[in-house]
Amino acid sequence: MIENQIKNKIDSDKLELLTRAEEKLRLEHNIKGKDFREGKMTQEEWDNYRNNIFKPRSKKLGYLRSGAQEKEAIKRFGKDGNLTESQQNELVDLKEKSRKNSRFDSEINLNEI
Repeated sequence: MIENQIKNKIDSDKLELLTRAEEKLRLEHNIKGKDFREGKMTQEEWDNYRNNIFKPRSKKLGYLRSGAQEKEAIKRFGKDGNLTESQQNELVDLKEKSRKNSRFDSEINLNEI
């Protein structure tokens, strides 16, 4: 499970791994959607994927990532909520870099989310 993969990581690494996992899930969703549009997948298979695989995994990753992001904000800025625009931008930049960084790819197994 993804919780085991992030358990012993520092908050910034948790945030990076979870953000990258979300990106990999999004990319998988795009491939499945393309397969459906090209007739390689039936409507039933597509609906099953979206409702029973993609959505639950996406919700779980979002929940875990938001917690890691909150902890990282507190660690970096010493407070929760009401961040300045500059602080918000710093977290957005970290998120964007994490989406593209493949450092944790070998640890991410979308089937275990």
